[in-house]
Amino acid sequence: MLSYAISLLRYLFDRPSIRVRVYRDDDSADLGGLEFEIENVGGRSTSLNPAVTVAFWLLKGGALKRGTATYAVREVDRELAPFKARTFTASKVDTPPNYGFSWFRTYRFTTSTGHVGKFHARHQLLHRLSPLAHHWELFSFRVLGRLRSDMPESLDHFEAQKRLRGPH
Repeated sequence: MLSYAISLLRYLFDRPSIRVRVYRDDDSADLGGLEFEIENVGGRSTSLNPAVTVAFWLLKGGALKRGTATYAVREVDRELAPFKARTFTASKVDTPPNYGFSWFRTYRFTTSTGHVGKFHARHQLLHRLSPLAHHWELFSFRVLGRLRSDMPESLDHFEAQKRLRGPH
């Protein structure tokens, strides 16, 4: 009985889990427009599924409408060894024409074992948000019609904030 409990605990704590960081999402590029890094923080190897989906909100006709986009991972070797970060690129398969103006993006990456890694971003500048902050800002924007006040006013201001955070 004890061996079953140990096996169960080993399975639960050793399973693959991924951390994702999106560096670039250029919808105007036909090849390799999405660049991201994935790290398998679990104890077993897994592989990345070739499709990346993005859920987002887009302003259409004066109201926010939900949309999706799909990217295909370009690398053939998508193996994710434990505790090793790898950089991948993906090309757009299906993106709407105004995708560059979308807000509250959620990038969804899945592994062959069924584990999901998500990256939440406010907009095109890919400012990372925690899941709680992402949902709270979306809720407050939809209900109150306003965004947070500490958002960067320009691309230069955003790049300066990014440099202050350091290389990681």
